[in-house]
Amino acid sequence: MISEIILNQYQEFKTDYKIEVKLIYYKSSGKYYAEGSYMEDYIPLFEIWERVKNMKEHPELRSQWSGIISVDVPDHINAHPHLIIMSKEEFK
Repeated sequence: MISEIILNQYQEFKTDYKIEVKLIYYKSSGKYYAEGSYMEDYIPLFEIWERVKNMKEHPELRSQWSGIISVDVPDHINAHPHLIIMSKEEFK
């Protein structure tokens, strides 16, 4: 569980500071497809990953992506790349 102190620090930055979220889309086979980015509130990385996973329309695409998404937030204090593997069953 994340401590209240850490969550409160994120809340202080949330309204004042935006960070770029870089996305790279891959087909289910692993072949590169496209890339996009968007600006997000300064929130914990796990929340950013969850928002990307639940997007109805991913940046630079016209719909929700059903393959692999590489998420990178280089300006985040805890920055490290993350892969989201979407399946058709997860579409909402």
